[in-house]
Amino acid sequence: MPRLQIEFAKEGLARFTSHLELMKTWERAFRRAAVPVSYSEGFNPHPRMSFALPLAVGSEGARDYLEIIVKTEVDLGSLAEALSRALPEGLRVIAVTPLPDDSPSLMAQVVGANYLIRSFLSGPVSAEELNNAIEAFLALSEAVVTKEGKHGPKPQDVRPGVYCLQAELTGSKVELSMALKAGSQGNVRPEDVVKALIRHVGLPLKGEGLQIIRLDLLARGPQGFAALGENQ
Repeated sequence: MPRLQIEFAKEGLARFTSHLELMKTWERAFRRAAVPVSYSEGFNPHPRMSFALPLAVGSEGARDYLEIIVKTEVDLGSLAEALSRALPEGLRVIAVTPLPDDSPSLMAQVVGANYLIRSFLSGPVSAEELNNAIEAFLALSEAVVTKEGKHGPKPQDVRPGVYCLQAELTGSKVELSMALKAGSQGNVRPEDVVKALIRHVGLPLKGEGLQIIRLDLLARGPQGFAALGENQ
């Protein structure tokens, strides 16, 4: 049966939708758009769909990905239009493309993610001081922060999972662009990188009220990292 990749954006108030609510929203959209999605067998059948990497509540996703299996061939353009009409405000279909039968699942391909973080300052900082702080952080061999886990707080060294980090002053805010390790193992959260910048290099950022936008997911391509949607 055909496998399809749905590239979509999660914006505005939709960023407060939990992953479970998002799954139910897509299931309703498939029914409304009459998408011939394949269902699992058993007493509680559910659509055969999977997300490349769940997005934290409160974060926006500029390019997120969903994989579905359909029973029959479909017109991709018509499918994208029908889904766009069926989805609520804040969820927007960007593209629907076929996936090769022999390609790994989208989730298995994810190794990183690009983020844009906007943070208010907790104190004055110049552009030069900001750049010096970023360089100092990138020069660290480790940057341990306390991360809240399922079984309570635990330390995590986030430095190995920061592949790229840049910063820019925009009025009373700092914009941080970062590429972080993501996927099934060693996932680094952008808010933990902000914690590390405050703790280890003294950058005067407010750790709360962050605006987090996940710009894209990354997979390994022939030339290194590549956007997940362009790696099929």
